[in-house]
Amino acid sequence: MVGREANMKRELELFQSLISEYAEFGYKEALSGQLLAMMREWAEQGQSEILLESVEWMEAHVRPKEQNWNGLNHLLDRLDMYFAQLYTGADALFCLLRLLTERRGAQSAFPRNPRSYNLRYYMALMAANRSAEGLHRILENAAEDRRVSLEAKVLLLYEMAARGKVDERRSVVRHVCDKAEAENHPLVWLPLTLTSLEEEISLMYYNRDGGGGHSTPFGPHRRVSEEKYRDTKARSADTGVAPSAFHPIHTDEELMGMQSAVRNWMDRSNGKTEAAVFDLQTRHEPDQIAPELLLSFGLTCLHGAPAEHVLLEGMRPARIFSLLYSAAANGGAYSSGDLNAYGRLEAWRSMGALAGAPDDADMPFVLKQAESCRWWYFEAPTPWFHHVAWDFGIAALRPDGRTLAVLAATDTD
Repeated sequence: MVGREANMKRELELFQSLISEYAEFGYKEALSGQLLAMMREWAEQGQSEILLESVEWMEAHVRPKEQNWNGLNHLLDRLDMYFAQLYTGADALFCLLRLLTERRGAQSAFPRNPRSYNLRYYMALMAANRSAEGLHRILENAAEDRRVSLEAKVLLLYEMAARGKVDERRSVVRHVCDKAEAENHPLVWLPLTLTSLEEEISLMYYNRDGGGGHSTPFGPHRRVSEEKYRDTKARSADTGVAPSAFHPIHTDEELMGMQSAVRNWMDRSNGKTEAAVFDLQTRHEPDQIAPELLLSFGLTCLHGAPAEHVLLEGMRPARIFSLLYSAAANGGAYSSGDLNAYGRLEAWRSMGALAGAPDDADMPFVLKQAESCRWWYFEAPTPWFHHVAWDFGIAALRPDGRTLAVLAATDTD
């Protein structure tokens, strides 16, 4: 024990010396590499004490030159990331929460960016880069620990679910779900295994340093000539938006539900949406859903486009869900999204509302309703869409054949 404490003291003193050098002289590749290697090794060895003490020491004693502040703050972000992915102690979840909540808050000398680096991010990171067995052990150790919030336990469980890492035979899974159900936690609406409509979702991947990426399924899906852009822009400028030939029948609550998946585009980026539900008056067969019909709705997103410029193609419900999921979980141009657990929930809210499911419907009903709809993707070279990398339009013909729901969204950097 004495030897371990002495070794820890030497390592901490070396860390402090290197950090002080960084604060004074700034970034050097060898210096930064040595610091990162030390932090990674501490996390791999489960040395929570030295990890936490190093953060406390930096907050109390390090005041870098202004030009060196970002570099040191970035090193601390890396320390948090290594801890979330590599720490092997039985108290992993508690120690991570302590690191996130007690250190680097708003009053810290090195405050964490709460929009990017929050509990949702670290639970997603932990679920992505740890084994299923290791994640179950973390949950088992935290299950009865009152120092760990229910939100953290439930969030980790449903981040695991999004990645197919939940073993429902484990008693801890039922334990966490029971606790969540007792508190009416919103995530318990989701199943712990992915449904048939979730087979194509685009999950974020993370590397050890916290960076990563995901595929983007949004449009525009085709190249359009500058002539067509100019044509639709001129047409939209010359005429006002025509009134709809069909009666809109949506409620405000229904529109809110349809827009759930893209709300982060509107609230935290430069996005905009358009949503509506129309009564077609008579039953329509799928082959009657054509660009001309969409144009007759008087939608702002299609204003100025002739029928021949509107791309409308049938799409499987799983593909539609992947669009909604990517928007909700991975975000838009500037928004980081709600990540997998809550992003999945928001995507289902949109899917259910588009399909006409009641707000209080359970998952089996929403899934059946969505599978019973016919779905289309649409886009057009109109001024409403930004034509960067975050465009899509969705049309859903509900099972009655006479109700059509529409959601369009666009975002830009």
